[in-house]
Amino acid sequence: MKTVTMYDVEELARLIRKYAKTGDTDILAAEKEVAESMSKRAFNSDLMRFSFKELFDSICGIYPLAGKNASNDLLVQVLELIGIHVVDERGK
Repeated sequence: MKTVTMYDVEELARLIRKYAKTGDTDILAAEKEVAESMSKRAFNSDLMRFSFKELFDSICGIYPLAGKNASNDLLVQVLELIGIHVVDERGK
């Protein structure tokens, strides 16, 4: 079963929203790190990190498809729809 942690979902969403608001490029490295963690956990490879980042960007980034108030719950629902289960392990 493919899984990611709720901590990583919340952190990647927070970082993407912060970058969308501030444009601070220092945030990009942290985004990559969290997306890489999600990719490794779900796929045992870091290659899917871009897919996680692009998915989150499209929902809650600079030009969000879901509107400016897209919730983390929506991100969880989308992940679940594509077969990635979100577990609440708080940083484990």
